[in-house]
Amino acid sequence: MWIEERQTQKGTVYRYYERYTCPITHKNKRVSVTLESVTPRAKKTAYNKLMCKIELAKEKALHAKEAPKITLHEAVDMWIEYIRPTFSERTQLKYDVEIGKIKAMFDNVPLQDLKSIDIEERLIKFHYEEGKSHRYTCSLLRILKNTLQYARRKGYINDILDFLEIKIKAKPKTIEEVEKSNNKFLDREELKTCFEQLATMHKRIGLLCEFQALTGLRIGELLALRECDYNRFTKVITVNGSYNSHTKTRGTPKNLYSYRDVALNERASEIIDFFIKSNRWQYMNIGEPPEEKRYIFINQNGNPYEIVQINKLLKRLDVNGKHISTHIFRHSHISLLSELGIPLKAIMQRVGHHEPRTTLAIYSHVTENMKNTVVEKLDTLAL
Repeated sequence: MWIEERQTQKGTVYRYYERYTCPITHKNKRVSVTLESVTPRAKKTAYNKLMCKIELAKEKALHAKEAPKITLHEAVDMWIEYIRPTFSERTQLKYDVEIGKIKAMFDNVPLQDLKSIDIEERLIKFHYEEGKSHRYTCSLLRILKNTLQYARRKGYINDILDFLEIKIKAKPKTIEEVEKSNNKFLDREELKTCFEQLATMHKRIGLLCEFQALTGLRIGELLALRECDYNRFTKVITVNGSYNSHTKTRGTPKNLYSYRDVALNERASEIIDFFIKSNRWQYMNIGEPPEEKRYIFINQNGNPYEIVQINKLLKRLDVNGKHISTHIFRHSHISLLSELGIPLKAIMQRVGHHEPRTTLAIYSHVTENMKNTVVEKLDTLAL
């Protein structure tokens, strides 16, 4: 407690102060009372009044900020319903699976009883001992952090700083894991081998995969392409949808950054022109669909190819023992662009990536041609 002397119209008064720590914000605050003397008795009276004021202020803060009772599982469900309209259908399904995993991993405790160290220890075990990927582990952590941020804004929890500071360090990769990472894309020779094999198995699907390798489109984006999305004069396609092979419906792309125009090279233009022309013959047998359903990459029934059918065919390929799926052609496109020296930002815009880490995961895998180029350039240095 300290005292300040003040002059008023009525004479000299003394203001008594005392500090206390707010139980909610943990910030230092102060209260004061004013008396007309500084006698020992006045000091004792001031002290008692100050203590009463502090107790009342603390109780008021606790009552005003007392969070409603809500459990972790309830908070996760509330967050996903809040954010669901901003995601594509496919992304929603992904989040639903991950939220199911979170509920299986963590007890349904009240948010007020949740401890950051418990989350951190469980995720470390998940990654290091159970062998789950670092990317998947961090994806679960992001959901938890987003949930707690949402809960804080809704007033269900007050302090989440410890949770936001959680970071899961990736464990060192084994030789097998490094090789597996390098198997996520094909180099030029491997792509050539792949398309040669596909040409003998299924010409149209082979051309479809080649088009994907030349544009970097997601398979859902590729299947959603319609004739009205292609400008044959400027040789540009507009990506504005994603096709769901399970529901056989055309929905929105993965996110806002997926909406984009993609310029085509000569070979990609030849492929898309081939499909549009050959589709005319099919329409003679099955009837012409309305303009909004004139998909480009269609099967004999006039519907976009099913991803399961394409991947089933790709499994039969023999390309240096690599696992071939539709997504490898998207990764290969990013790898080829990086090999050509295209800036990272331009690659991200072309393939519809928002966060650089997604592109960098492939961009950083230097191909053999890039390694050779580095050596050639080093040989030209005159030090």
